[in-house]
Amino acid sequence: MKALIIAFFIFFNILNATTTTFGKSSYAKAVSAFQDKNYEDAFFYFQTSANKSNPYSQYYLAFMYQNGMGVMKSDPLANFWFEKSANQGNMDAQFNLFWIYYAGKGILPNRTKAIFWLKSAANQGNRFAQYNLFSLYYNGQIVLKDLDKAFYWVTQAANQGYEEAQYSLALMYLRAEGANQNMSKARYWIQKAVNAGHKDSIELMSKLQLWKY
Repeated sequence: MKALIIAFFIFFNILNATTTTFGKSSYAKAVSAFQDKNYEDAFFYFQTSANKSNPYSQYYLAFMYQNGMGVMKSDPLANFWFEKSANQGNMDAQFNLFWIYYAGKGILPNRTKAIFWLKSAANQGNRFAQYNLFSLYYNGQIVLKDLDKAFYWVTQAANQGYEEAQYSLALMYLRAEGANQNMSKARYWIQKAVNAGHKDSIELMSKLQLWKY
């Protein structure tokens, strides 16, 4: 099965984030400046909004500290703002804290906190968190090996359209891991991943002739 996959520091929802929280005006200015690659102004406005408890600004402020964009790079300050955002329920920040505590990024590794934040993000619907939680349970890494829980979490991620999870779920049906063997369901999930252009799924479909099911 696939090794742990970590999508580190997600930065894809900057335009889609709901901003009906404190600091909305500064957040909008920060987004505009960031898109124009005016990182110093973006940092200033994200900071202004973050100090008004806007969880999205706190998240992106952490991102900028982590990557030294518009400000001197600082892992401790990045972690501080990620935690601020995570404590307000931002699932992307929660997922990043998993990696921070897991890998010891600017902080002492803490597997208990890593799992706490990973589960928090997964329970809120972060598909990358769900897939990583699947991987941990499948491989018995940090947590006790549990194929039933692995099956549950990979299904959650697959249902959100994550093709790597769809491929892994198909393999679990093929191998009767966490579920009874079911060739038609294996074909269903492989087809989903194939439709998204997933290379391994395309090869598996051909190798096992899953189109027959």
